[in-house]
Amino acid sequence: MENILVTGAGAPGGAGIILALNQNYNVHGADLDPKATGAPLCKLFHAIPAATDSTFIEALLNICNTHNIKVVVPLVTKELPIFAAHLQQFAAIGCTVVVNPPQVLNLCNDKHKLLLQMKEMGLAIPKFTAVNTFPQLLDAVTNHGYPQKVVCIKPAHSNGMRGFRIFDSSISKQDIFWAHKPNNVYMDPKDLEQTLINQFPTILVMEYLPGHEYTIDCIAHHGKAELILPRIRTRMNNGISTRGQFVNDSAVISYCQHIIEKLNLHGPIGIQLRNDDNGQPKMLEINPRLQGTTVAAAGMGINIPQLIVEQALGQQPQVNAKQLPWGKQFGRYYTEVFWDN
Repeated sequence: MENILVTGAGAPGGAGIILALNQNYNVHGADLDPKATGAPLCKLFHAIPAATDSTFIEALLNICNTHNIKVVVPLVTKELPIFAAHLQQFAAIGCTVVVNPPQVLNLCNDKHKLLLQMKEMGLAIPKFTAVNTFPQLLDAVTNHGYPQKVVCIKPAHSNGMRGFRIFDSSISKQDIFWAHKPNNVYMDPKDLEQTLINQFPTILVMEYLPGHEYTIDCIAHHGKAELILPRIRTRMNNGISTRGQFVNDSAVISYCQHIIEKLNLHGPIGIQLRNDDNGQPKMLEINPRLQGTTVAAAGMGINIPQLIVEQALGQQPQVNAKQLPWGKQFGRYYTEVFWDN
């Protein structure tokens, strides 16, 4: 069996992805945290420096060379551009890193540039305004219809719902205090001023999309969609799907096909979108990596992590969408791993 390295072994979904790959590969795991939850599930685990550390690439190259790693599957967003800048060094030791080129990563990880690019390409996007000061933010929130309409904001550079907030005047502060857990996303615009007083990156003020929210797991081959698997997110915890349903939605599938083609995406692609008032799907963000909940596709008879490794090894993923059990629902739960001191 080939040796595979999964970085971000402690990331949400990391354990599930490692288990999915254990069926056909010798899986090595790596993480900054020596007690990452995926560590006991791997054939061998490696504690590594942070992606921002100057020794990060040297440490990964050493692991890959020493253990004859054929494919690296990064699960951490911050690691992707670092790997992308050093692909030739990994290729020189016979190792393929599952990552898009720097220009694709730069676009996908800058939500402002991504929305502008998609608008220029004629793809449907949420109405938005980019702001850089608090007075601009208040004006934009008003222009987007608040308080009569629900409005949301997100930083141009963020991931995992960091900085995402919803402005909804129908929800009182008392309701937020008594009825919601502290990790809720509702906020009053004026309460944001002190938070941003010393730092104000580009923030997007956006229309709130009230329809179904989807996560779509995709496998692309240089701009051609090999697999598009939409699932409705029916329950979430801190932005991570804990319950959902796979749906054969032609509008969503067609929309994702256009995104993959026009942006020339490759490998594992996660697309988040919601429907607007008219049922039109509109992109929320694009994650150019394996998403944590991709393992839920096992209920559809699809091992997406395995297909991604096969693609990296030069094989062609084979999935017949017409034979999939569409409508399948799933739920997720916590479990434990153990290790000795």
